Amino acid sequence: MKYLGYILSLVLGLGCGILLMNGEATPQSLSTVQVNIRNATDEPVINIVVTHEDGSVTLNTLASGRSQILPLLVFGESSYQIEARLQNGDVVYGHGGYVEPGYAVEEVITKEGIMHRPSS
Repeated sequence: MKYLGYILSLVLGLGCGILLMNGEATPQSLSTVQVNIRNATDEPVINIVVTHEDGSVTLNTLASGRSQILPLLVFGESSYQIEARLQNGDVVYGHGGYVEPGYAVEEVITKEGIMHRPSS
């Protein structure tokens, strides 16, 4: 009877190890939202802060015409807000809306505001 527990633990451990080695159950794949931030202004963005229910992510610089993917680590359903400070000092805001792990979205920064575009 004592060996049954050892055998069960070994089988469960091997199963979890196989899933992790195949990349099927990594924490990042299970818990991230991919936010593609694109700067559509004619000047650099000097600071971007994405705040969500489980934390925040900061990007310090994004050149004009460039984009950057920020992974948000979320646990279940969430929503987020985004704030971007342009080089001239203007600040624009956006609200990403509902997201959950596995979602991918695009945020386009313009001088008038931030446009939200769901990708999946």
